Amino acid sequence: MTVNEFNAQYTEGMSVYYINDQGEGEECYLRSPAWELGHGETVVKVTGRTGGVSIHAIRPRAEN
Repeated sequence: MTVNEFNAQYTEGMSVYYINDQGEGEECYLRSPAWELGHGETVVKVTGRTGGVSIHAIRPRAEN
């Protein structure tokens, strides 16, 4: 998914699940639009985490 595609589907303040390294879903909110790092990874800021997390670890909540 590209930055533009992600940002069209997921908006700042939206409630999502962040899937952590143990495969567990943590409810959080998006704190920024997604952006691309220099090496091509697309990341977004979420509550409860410092820095950007990969958009591949973000899942929509059913209520959105």
